[in-house]
Amino acid sequence: TPVAVRLGGSYEWAPAFAVGYHPRLDMSYAYHIQYRDDEDLIDHDSYADGEGGVDAFTVSVAEEVYPDVFVGVGVDFLRGDYDVSERDVYPSSDADTESTENYDDVSGTQFTLGVLVEALHRVDVALVYRSAFDLEGDYSLLPDGAEEATEGGFTYEYPDAVAVGFEYHPRNEIMTTLSFDVEYTRWSDFEDSMVDGVDLDDTIEY
Repeated sequence: TPVAVRLGGSYEWAPAFAVGYHPRLDMSYAYHIQYRDDEDLIDHDSYADGEGGVDAFTVSVAEEVYPDVFVGVGVDFLRGDYDVSERDVYPSSDADTESTENYDDVSGTQFTLGVLVEALHRVDVALVYRSAFDLEGDYSLLPDGAEEATEGGFTYEYPDAVAVGFEYHPRNEIMTTLSFDVEYTRWSDFEDSMVDGVDLDDTIEY
């Protein structure tokens, strides 16, 4: 939950500061897919389970730079660890496989810039830019049948994103707010140091 502090008094420049701590990337999941042959008989089942994630400690500051126009800047300090285990189970043979992956000391830093305009009659407009950032850490991979794990470092290069939001406050006896947001993320810029040729599509979310 964010905590905010407003510095006021006799100062003309009275910025608001806020700090927060929240989950950023949740890597806790359970995945299962079943493969069947041409006769619709089970060939094998694949399982993947994740645990852990990356949290963000956020520090931000905002100021009214013009009447009803606010500008804010935030910094996310990202830290975390997570593990992934994968299994292939073959019901008709003993060819089951299992591997584990550990990602430790994961860290990164992202910046956010936002502008909020409340000067328009009953309409608020916000623009947010989130910078590209790198997540770096150490990994340990233990494939099925291996006696020793393969260790190394990894880097995920996450793309930047731009979001625009609108709020309309109609003249009602009961306070009402209508809002609409759209966000564009340039996922085609995502890079994984452990995988060649990552090909993702840019997204637009409403």
